Amino acid sequence: MILLIKKDLLIQKRSFLFLFIYGLFLFVLFNNPVFEEMIYIMGMIIGVYFFLITANMEDEKNKSEILLNSLPVSRSCIVLAKYLSVFVYICIGALFLGMAGLIFQLPVIPVTPRLLKATDLLAVIFLISIAVSIYFPLYFRFGASALRLFSVVFFLFFFFVPRWLFELYLAYEETEALLFLKDIIAQSPLLPAVVVLLTSFLLLTCSFLLSQRIYLRKEF
Repeated sequence: MILLIKKDLLIQKRSFLFLFIYGLFLFVLFNNPVFEEMIYIMGMIIGVYFFLITANMEDEKNKSEILLNSLPVSRSCIVLAKYLSVFVYICIGALFLGMAGLIFQLPVIPVTPRLLKATDLLAVIFLISIAVSIYFPLYFRFGASALRLFSVVFFLFFFFVPRWLFELYLAYEETEALLFLKDIIAQSPLLPAVVVLLTSFLLLTCSFLLSQRIYLRKEF
C-alpha cells in the first residue's frame, strides 16, 4: 500500500517544485482582501488536482496498471492506494503553500497574506472528498485520457466554489438560520470539524466501494 503511494510520488518529483512556485505566484496573483479567506483552499485544490491527474496520466502512459495487476497485489489495494494518496497530496499542498505563505511574512515583501489555518484544511478535505468521490469511479471505469477535458473543467469548478460559498455566506450571514448555526458552533467549536470529517469519510467510503466494484470487473 505504502509502496503504491510512494510510486505515485516518485514519478512526479518535479511537481513539488511546481507546487512551491505556484504557491508564490498564487499569493501575488490573488493579493486582494476578497480572496484572503480562500487563497489556501484554492491553492490546495489545484495542488491536489495536479498531483492526482499527473499520477494517473503517467500510469496510463506507462501502462502501469497492467504491470501492477501481474504482481501479487490485490486490486482492492490498488484502488485504496489511489484514495489514500489524495490525503498525502493534501498534506503536501498544505506544507508547500504554508511555506510560501511564511516567506511572504518577511518585512521586505509588500504582499502579506494570512497564515494557513485548520479551517482551510477542513474545507479542502470536504471539497476534495466530494470531487474525488465522483472522479475516481469514472477514472477506474474510463481511464485518465478519456476524462482529460472533464477533469480540468470539473476541478476548476471546485477551484471557484470556495469564493462562491463565501459570497453566499456574506449574503445570508444575518439570517436566523445562520445566526442559529453560528450559535451552535460557538457552543461546540469542534462540531463542524466532526461533521465535515464524518461526511467526507462517508462519501469516500461509498465511492471506494463503487470504484472497487468497477475495478474488480475490469479486464486488461
